[in-house]
Amino acid sequence: MNNVVGSQNGVFLDGQSTQNTISVNNVLENVIDLNNANGLPTNINANQYADNSCETSNPSGLCIGR
Repeated sequence: MNNVVGSQNGVFLDGQSTQNTISVNNVLENVIDLNNANGLPTNINANQYADNSCETSNPSGLCIGR
């Protein structure tokens, strides 16, 4: 588990990053907490996001919102 707080992008994966799993992290108080290639749908680059406590993501729906 990681804590990422107070940044522009808490966790950012670029468009060439594929088949990564980002899970069980606290990513809070960033401009964008989780950012998958500036909004690229996860089915395009096969990145997976699971059980991350965050509030904002691009695309939406990557946070569990704790």
